[in-house]
Parts: sequence; structure tokens; C-alpha cells
Amino acid sequence: MTRRRNHHRLVAATTLLFLAGSAAHANDTPIRLASGETLRVSIIEQTQTHIRCSHPVLGEFLIPREQVTILATPDAPAPESAQPEVSAPPEAPTEDSDAPAAAPEPAPAPKLSFWSGWKRSVDIGVIGSDGNSETFGARAALGAQRKTDHMETTVGLSYVYNTDNGEKTKSRGELTARNDWLFGKDSRWGFFAEGKIEYDEFQDWDWRLSGFVGPSYAFIRNDKTLLRGRVGAGGSYELGGDDNGFEPELLIGLDFEHAFNARNRIFASGEYLPSLSNFPDYRVNSKAGWETIIDEKSGMNLKLGVVDRYDSDPGEGIKKNDIEYFITLGWSF
Repeated sequence: MTRRRNHHRLVAATTLLFLAGSAAHANDTPIRLASGETLRVSIIEQTQTHIRCSHPVLGEFLIPREQVTILATPDAPAPESAQPEVSAPPEAPTEDSDAPAAAPEPAPAPKLSFWSGWKRSVDIGVIGSDGNSETFGARAALGAQRKTDHMETTVGLSYVYNTDNGEKTKSRGELTARNDWLFGKDSRWGFFAEGKIEYDEFQDWDWRLSGFVGPSYAFIRNDKTLLRGRVGAGGSYELGGDDNGFEPELLIGLDFEHAFNARNRIFASGEYLPSLSNFPDYRVNSKAGWETIIDEKSGMNLKLGVVDRYDSDPGEGIKKNDIEYFITLGWSF
């Protein structure tokens, strides 16, 4: 009886080994268990914590990931995901298990280069008459403006030339540059620096250089309206006149813009510049105008405006007021 039982056990073990060996041809992935045994199985699913396998003899079973190693063979190399991935331990569950996962923080916006984001403009205007009096006037201007949440930069170059009955009555050029540093997107405060170079053949000087720095404050700033005040200190230096030299001055300025719609806007600015060495002498620069977009596709626009420069002590034979009216056709790009 004992011999018969042993004979049956030997046959069963042999059959099991035969089936396992035959199944090896149908399964391509060899694995080694933590106990040392090696099996060839079909891997159904892999997760960070478990591997689900299928074996023709053992059937389908689940093995903890840390207790199994996926092997590579010459005819069946291990897949890239064979090695267990190193990952941070899972977070402990919270009471509110149905709460959605926290959204990832958005990547910071790339910083724009100072040379990108500029809006440029060209303006040209010509006025003339013929008959009892011959007059001719020309005005040309180039501009560039750049606005961000933290800085606004404006650069402008203009030249005006007039004749009356063939005689030159005006020849004036001006280059201005101003930068406003804003103390944050929601702050009304800022700091400005402004520089200007002027050339005029009909003043008591040929060249005047001026510069000012100081704080600024936006009384109104929204998508349609801007009203900003500025207070600064600096001065001007005149060349080519009877009284050359540096003049210390203060600057009190106000800038205004308002857009009625996408096509029409008005603008105005004024600067009061009292002298600190020859009080109560002072200068006033003011400008106002209206701009309308003629063609949005090409950026064509029409500007009408007036510029006034007042000097309380311009020099002998020079008028205190120097007024210019202009109508120009321009393009923005």
C-alpha cells in the first residue's frame, strides 16, 4: 500500500513538472520570487505595489512588488518597466477621501526681453498755402512705447519746420525718453526718470539738455483712463546762447489719457518747471490732442493737437509763448 501511494505521488510530481516545463514555452517573462524559486509567467498588470501574473498550472495570482524580480533572458529581454520605480511613499488618506487632488502650481510666466513688446508709431503732417502769402509747414515724429505690469517706457523724436514767404520761421527738433517703474500691478505708486534733448534755431539757445527723477502716483488707472501725477528734481543745461550753463529746476507734471472706444482717444500732459536759482522764473510745457484709428488692419491713424511751450524769461526779442498746431497722419506697428 505504501509503495502504491509513493508511486502515485511521483507520477503527480512528474506531471506537474512536465506541465510547468511545457508552459514555459508559452510564457515569455521569467520572474524570481523572494524565496528563490523561478517561474515563467504572463504578467497581466503591474502597479507600484503589486504584480498580477497568470500561470498555466498555478493559475492567476497577485505578488507584492518587493517580493518579486523580473528577469531578462537572451531571447526575451526585460521591458523598460521591469525594474521597480522609486517613488515617494503614498500620502496618508484624509478624512475627505473624495476631495479632488490639489492642482499643480502654474509655471511662472517667462520674462520678456526689454527689446520685445514695443509699440512703434510714425506721424507725418504737411500744411501750406500759396497766393498773397506763401507758407509751408512740415512735422514728422517717431515714437515707441512699451508697457508691462512693472514698467512703462516711452521714447519720442520729432522735428518741425516752417517757412513764411520763403523765409524760415521755425526749425525745432526734440528727443524725449521717460521710464516709469511701477511698485507692483495693484500699486498706484511708481518712480520715474525723464530726459530730453532740444534743438531750436529761434531761441536764445541752440541746444538744451534736461533731466528729472522723482516719484509718481496714479490717481486713476484702468483699461480706459489714466491720470498720473509726477514730482521730480533735476535741471536743464543750455548751449549756444548768451546765458549758457546749468539751471536747477523742479518738475510738477500731470499726464492724462482716455479711450472712448477702440478707435478714439484723447490725451493731454503738462509740466510746470520752476527755477531753483532764479525764482520766480519758470517754464511750462503742455500738449493736448485727439487720435482716431482710420484703419485697424494697417494701424493708420489721424491726430489733431496743440503744443505750447512757455518761458517766463525767454531772452531779449523772444516771445514767451511758442505754440504749434498739428494735424498728422500716422501708422502704428
